[in-house]
Amino acid sequence: MSNRYFPVLMLFMFQLFQHPVVFAIDVQARMHGVGQIQHNTLDASAGSQYAIDQRLMLSENHTGLSWELHGRIEWNYLSDTTDTNIAWLDSSYRHQVQALDMHHLVRSTDQQHIVTEIDRLYASFSFMDISWSVGRTALSWGNGMAFSVLDIFNPFDPLRIDQEYKPGTDMIFAQYNVDSWNDIQVLVVPRRDPVDFQIDAEFSSLAVKFHRIEGRQDLDLLLASHYDETIFGIGYANDLSGYLWRNDLLFVDTQAGREVSALSNLSYAWVVRGKNLHAFIEFFFNSYGEEFETAYTLQSIMQNQALFTRLQRGEVFTLGRRYLALGANLEWHPLFYVYPAYYRNLDDHSGVSQIYFHYDVSESAVMRAGFTRYHGSNGTEYGGVNTDISVMAPADQIFVQLTLYF
Repeated sequence: MSNRYFPVLMLFMFQLFQHPVVFAIDVQARMHGVGQIQHNTLDASAGSQYAIDQRLMLSENHTGLSWELHGRIEWNYLSDTTDTNIAWLDSSYRHQVQALDMHHLVRSTDQQHIVTEIDRLYASFSFMDISWSVGRTALSWGNGMAFSVLDIFNPFDPLRIDQEYKPGTDMIFAQYNVDSWNDIQVLVVPRRDPVDFQIDAEFSSLAVKFHRIEGRQDLDLLLASHYDETIFGIGYANDLSGYLWRNDLLFVDTQAGREVSALSNLSYAWVVRGKNLHAFIEFFFNSYGEEFETAYTLQSIMQNQALFTRLQRGEVFTLGRRYLALGANLEWHPLFYVYPAYYRNLDDHSGVSQIYFHYDVSESAVMRAGFTRYHGSNGTEYGGVNTDISVMAPADQIFVQLTLYF
């Protein structure tokens, strides 16, 4: 889609928002604002960051047929570049390889970034036991509570607070419901070569997933060709005397050999002094992570092609091989929740502590506030990665988020 059509499309969507009855279309809007203060303990620098994400959502549903369109405008302002974490790698690459160019960079400077994007544009239809979706939408697979193994299509960063909308992917998706307990899903994701911008099978994905429920057990089998690599995955979940046990295992045949990723978690929900509490513990492993010896360096990470390409594509958000995650959700009040979490790199002993509070201000407003604190020495993932001239260290954050729905 040419960038010159964006103003016309946004104007059309605005008119629908003003007169939804005339067009017989369901129209909703969402505005998400973030303000945070950042402090880098490495050099004692400080700064602030502000962001506004506005999303306009149009949809229409008929028997057996529906469509959806989401347009969004995102504005970011950074007063000081204190956060030098390497998690910036995924954003631009994702837009470069999408089959349809529906992303427009309005302004980009050292401090300000404005972008418009069509994040959802798809039609869904069903016939007998088969349902189809064609266009830009989102899909999630796997059993991860914090990390991702089977979810290879735009997974969320474990530290991201706002996970209401996953970035859209251009795809063709079909699901055949064999019966009430079994289904088969087929997914095709065409992508462009980021050099010549032509659709290329080497950058595309084709996946087939079988899902079966047997009593309290849940099984997934995944076979895929993803960026010209063969993938086989297994997902398994079971109820163990009230504890929910989830597992994912992924084998990837790369040019350098076979790589393995795995996760296993255990979660439980109970009532403590009249308060609902849900907690989990999760172990995560990926063999293409960087092996920690004395320190992580930027050069070694970039030379690890299996890891670096996945960081670039936004499929992983960690540098090492072994991780432990702990998290909980405490319902202090039906309108007020507390979410503490801790993530630890078991190889270099660095970690991240995060806690935030969720408050339902009204039926159309949600507020979140909290902090993220990084722990570790120089040369560790969360303490700071060594470069030739300095150390790249993530910044601690205190944040407030407000989401409004219209």
